[in-house]
Amino acid sequence: MSALQSLNDTELTDKIKSLAREERELTRNIIEHIAEIDRRKTFLAMAYSSLFEYLTKEIGYSEGAAQRRIDAARLLQRVPEVAEKIEVGTLNLAQISKLQRTMRLAKRDGRKIEVSDQRAILEKLEHRSGEQTDLILAKEFALPVQIEERKQIQRDESVRVELTFSKEEMALINQARDILSNKTGGGLKKTMLEMAGKIVAERAAAGRTRKAVIARASSTATVAVKMPAPVKTAPAATATERPPVSAPRTLTPRLRKDILNRDRCCQYRDKTTGRVCGSTRFLEVDHVQPRFAGGSNATENLRILCRNHNGYRYWAEQQT
Repeated sequence: MSALQSLNDTELTDKIKSLAREERELTRNIIEHIAEIDRRKTFLAMAYSSLFEYLTKEIGYSEGAAQRRIDAARLLQRVPEVAEKIEVGTLNLAQISKLQRTMRLAKRDGRKIEVSDQRAILEKLEHRSGEQTDLILAKEFALPVQIEERKQIQRDESVRVELTFSKEEMALINQARDILSNKTGGGLKKTMLEMAGKIVAERAAAGRTRKAVIARASSTATVAVKMPAPVKTAPAATATERPPVSAPRTLTPRLRKDILNRDRCCQYRDKTTGRVCGSTRFLEVDHVQPRFAGGSNATENLRILCRNHNGYRYWAEQQT
């Protein structure tokens, strides 16, 4: 018989209550550690492009667990007393994550939620169930009522659409999101609108070109032209006589494209482990030797970094 089977119901209940208290205390401790890691940007030094990637790949959290802890850690930095509420059990990570997600939506709409308002909402969420939390947040933020249908025309003539993609189709869409992330922010809706706009613009440009060609063909006659005699020129210089190609003075779109095609992902490397970031989103061209320090636009002085590591590189140099 195992030790647990030897316990009576009261002892078993007391034991799990004790373990739950320890678990909440440990959760608080973990959240505080994540907040400090976020403050120091430790994950960037270790060649992870985001705190989320660090927690899922380095620490081993599931995506949902990682996001809930990130939400709690970042709320903790604004409202320190949330740590105690987690430990005593009056608030849980799911509630905090819902609050953070709702505030992000409000921020996109241009609304600013003061810290005092966040504290007041947190008090209302204490000891509440998941459904009660949803209702409180919906009322506090005046969230619009949404009808879950595959296609629904709403009162402003917008259309709410629910789509299902296969694994292969979603992989293709995610590639497009990565490629267009600097323009769209990586959002699915903005990515699809960007692609749709490009197709429509290309079709319109092709139509204009075709009309112009037809117009020129119908308004011009064939004219015989006498070609001038060829002009004698000096013989071309040999390969050894050609001057060396200097680095371009400006970082042209063509040069950016060449570097992106060469590297394809973030090249930031952890000096300790040798790990390469490898992120394919929010990619930017970086000068290995900065321009202000005499670095040129030569291809060997250029590399691809993700936006976070591009910023982190200069932040880290200022700390030394």
